[in-house]
Amino acid sequence: MIRQLTVQALTYVLASAVTTAQTTLSAANSTSSPSRTITISEGTPIRVRLTQSLSAGKAHAADTIRLVVQEDVLAPDDSVIIRKGAPGYGRVVEARPARRLGRRGTLTLAIDSVESVTGERIPVRAEHQTEGESATEMMAGRIAATAVLAGAGASLWLLKHGNDAELPAGTSMVVLVKQPTPVDLSKSLTSVSSDSAVALYQLAFLRKDVTGMQREVAEAANTNSGDMLLAAESDTEAYYGHLAKARELSQRAADAALHAGLKESAGIWKAIAALHEAELGNKQQGSQLAAAAAALSSNKDVKILAALAFARSGDAKHAQSLAARLHEEHRVDAVLNTYWLPTIDAAAQLDRKKPQDALASLQPADAHAMDVPPPLAMGSLYPIYIRGEAMLALHNSTAAVAAFKTVIDHPGIIVNFPLGALAHLQLARAYQLENSTDQACAEYQEFLNLWQSADPDTQVLLQAKQEASICAHK
Repeated sequence: MIRQLTVQALTYVLASAVTTAQTTLSAANSTSSPSRTITISEGTPIRVRLTQSLSAGKAHAADTIRLVVQEDVLAPDDSVIIRKGAPGYGRVVEARPARRLGRRGTLTLAIDSVESVTGERIPVRAEHQTEGESATEMMAGRIAATAVLAGAGASLWLLKHGNDAELPAGTSMVVLVKQPTPVDLSKSLTSVSSDSAVALYQLAFLRKDVTGMQREVAEAANTNSGDMLLAAESDTEAYYGHLAKARELSQRAADAALHAGLKESAGIWKAIAALHEAELGNKQQGSQLAAAAAALSSNKDVKILAALAFARSGDAKHAQSLAARLHEEHRVDAVLNTYWLPTIDAAAQLDRKKPQDALASLQPADAHAMDVPPPLAMGSLYPIYIRGEAMLALHNSTAAVAAFKTVIDHPGIIVNFPLGALAHLQLARAYQLENSTDQACAEYQEFLNLWQSADPDTQVLLQAKQEASICAHK
């Protein structure tokens, strides 16, 4: 679901995640007595959901699949064996796009295992065959069908529906434990789920709790949350102008994802690293990283971020080419077509020095500009930020001020994404454009305070210091 979050709303959401995480930790600690082995029975049902979209037309055999567990799986004494939010692991076995003469697309997935509270993988199986139904219809009848077929030995979901067999992110499935599996609860990990870990990190950032942020990163090391927390930490470093450190963390996040077999996640971390480079003034490196991300994975989310990174890196041609393919492949994707594609095209128009065209491109995104759409774990407010840049280019200082103040006034949406800091520099420029020198100098100083330990050779910092020199002569 797309959320519209104020800082108070996000604080509530993240505080709820803290409560959930603390409950999880308490449950883990309470089951960590010596030699408490529970055997999870064959056929135990586990509900999981996809965290990515899949399409027979775009997937490839051997692509990895990321899933998460939707509900705790309990032992007879109510001890948690598999936690809500735990990762599941699967792969694409076969993907055949629709062809002419009425042949439907076919997508065959194998869902192999889910992670227990000890970090060990529980082997699972799932099977069901459906033809000529929508994804929603298929999901509605799946639990009963799986229960009937529980005695069979295959581990495949054979999905046939529509023209190109598409499954949206969030699709729910029920898998079954493949064989009796012992779980030693005395070895329960105390790490929280990926979603909770990132939420705890973000809440610590909003509270300016550096120790809390470091604690979440440390606790996520060597867990399924590791790559996500490294990526979140990279955002923070970019927020404060530490580009070299942000690069290192982004690379570590991508490497961790690849080590876990998650090419799509690795592509996302590379694409976000490309955005860091572009926004902090290193456009050539941004374009190179965007190309690397797009080459690593054909996943829709990777393409979205790579296209935006191309546009922000001054490569409008590649940005619009990738955006056109996205539109062709996902014509009915509302989030893509009303938020990301207008934003990508607007950024490309700005690159071509056409700010009026950029504003026209942004019109479909106006109603969604404050949303928090996937694939980012926080909001970027890119439509508003780019609108502000277009207004600056058109010398409309009043509208530019309004846009950048909106970004700054919603830290609960943008959290630690670098545009949150850069908006202060842009607001200073907008104030300077309308000859509000005192207010401009205050914003220049705010930005320079945030970037007081930034890499000294960062282009954005050098330019900001030059512009702020007017304040020394007041």
